[in-house]
Amino acid sequence: VGTSQELTSANGQVNEVNRWLEFHSNSRLSFSWRPRLEWTRMPQPSSAYTWTEPGRLATAQAILDATDPTFNYAGIDFVFVLLPAAIGEFTRDGVAAIGRSLTTAEGTVRHLFGGGKFFYEFENDVRRELWSAWIHELLHPVGLPGHGIRMNVDILNNQNGKSVVLGAWDSYMLGWLDASENYCIMASQLRRVETRLVPLERRQRGLRSLMVRLSDTQVIVVESRRAEGWGSRLGAGQYGLLVYVIEATQDIDRSSEGGWDGLSSYQTFATVLRPASVSATDFRSRERLVYQGESVTFGGVTIELTSTGDTDLVTLTR
Repeated sequence: VGTSQELTSANGQVNEVNRWLEFHSNSRLSFSWRPRLEWTRMPQPSSAYTWTEPGRLATAQAILDATDPTFNYAGIDFVFVLLPAAIGEFTRDGVAAIGRSLTTAEGTVRHLFGGGKFFYEFENDVRRELWSAWIHELLHPVGLPGHGIRMNVDILNNQNGKSVVLGAWDSYMLGWLDASENYCIMASQLRRVETRLVPLERRQRGLRSLMVRLSDTQVIVVESRRAEGWGSRLGAGQYGLLVYVIEATQDIDRSSEGGWDGLSSYQTFATVLRPASVSATDFRSRERLVYQGESVTFGGVTIELTSTGDTDLVTLTR
């Protein structure tokens, strides 16, 4: 059984989604919400439904069947279902139907998500939040595969991580980065470049990413990160560069995602770069950030965090 307080809190989750979208999309994407903040009693107890694949598609349809008589689904692109916090452990994964064809009296619904028991537990010493999970799930059908690097500083890799920004590559793919916010250069033209990066977590004019194109399918992406704003859970004083390589010929095979080695242990289109002087274990503990005075090299290109302060001074050489 759900509570009235949970319905009130859900409205706050909606506000957080709106605030995140306004910041990260540069006001290019917004949602028109049609909320129904009332509890609907399902015809059977929650234990009677399937909450794992592939059966939870039927659960998603059952939820629409139960709510359709009192809700108009016409024109709805994405349905977010609120499940009570008291729901059982067997609902851990919740309910998800992304890119499917669910039926209502008003037409087809293609996307539905409801967070289960997992989203009411603690991670990084704070309770997980639904709004960041909603964003994570809605960005998949928008066109982002996500899960490129298993880490705690990107909303498409851990929606409950220590920083919930959207990475520069994904922002670029969605057209959310202005030309003035991204510096891109062909590796063949690179000799030495020094420039400052603004942290992705902060609202500030300036460069937000560096990209070095190695080939038609490969690019190095450099971002600055800070323990502030959307990254406040990183902890006081945490800073650094996140440097990764995009390989456009690769897809994602998540079958061994749970057994990763500190970087990536499954096929992925993105690989984080680690300084040679830092062990994989230590690198993971610092959220894969390159610190001041450290550098990484790939494809003949070296990226160094020369100095840090309010922004990061980055040196590219080849």
